[in-house]
Amino acid sequence: MRALRRWWDDTAGGLPATFWYLWAGLLINRAGAFAMLFLSLYLTDARGASEALAGTVVGAYGAGGAAGVLLGGVLATGGAAGPPCSPRTWSPPA
Repeated sequence: MRALRRWWDDTAGGLPATFWYLWAGLLINRAGAFAMLFLSLYLTDARGASEALAGTVVGAYGAGGAAGVLLGGVLATGGAAGPPCSPRTWSPPA
């Protein structure tokens, strides 16, 4: 057990608290996204919804997520869309 503790301290012991807060938030976010896989099962089995309605709800969630990402990108850049990142350099344009 001490060897595991020493390995952990050597590997991640020096990371700042901000990293661990972001890591924990990301973990919670991903767990919530994983729960979305079971939404259609919950809607059809526990709530008695039709398969078509469950598919519509899950599809609407996905479409809203895609629209949210696009809107967030527009709002983050102030609406000034430039050329996409160059695939050769993988860096944003100047």
